[in-house]
Amino acid sequence: LHKVRSAYARQVSVQPAETRTRKAVFNRFRKELDDHIFKVSQGEEKEAPSVSTLAEALHLNANYLNALIKEVTGKTASSFIQERLLLEAKAYLVHSNLQAAEIAFKLGFENPPYFNRFFKKLAGASPLEFRKSALQELTL
Repeated sequence: LHKVRSAYARQVSVQPAETRTRKAVFNRFRKELDDHIFKVSQGEEKEAPSVSTLAEALHLNANYLNALIKEVTGKTASSFIQERLLLEAKAYLVHSNLQAAEIAFKLGFENPPYFNRFFKKLAGASPLEFRKSALQELTL
């Protein structure tokens, strides 16, 4: 472990300060996104996370945050948020008996039909089709 820690420290110290700063902001963005999704699922927040709400929480300009996330990940901040919401929705579908509309509300979607379109566009299947498929794979 000491050798790994030493090699990691050497690699990090070689990176330019600007790269370390971008990665630190990205990590803060991910943490803020996870916290926001948790708060929405607990009913503490009403809206699904957006680039502007996360940028405001991080005290950054939304355009700057979007550009920074794109530099670090190759994806826009909004696509990163969508993928994270999709992952959370899939977890609810597989690990709970909640209806798609209930999951939509838990994730901050005010309109269940919009959630269904969102899910189908990103996952390639409706929430119910995904649940059936996932549960069949688990029983094999």
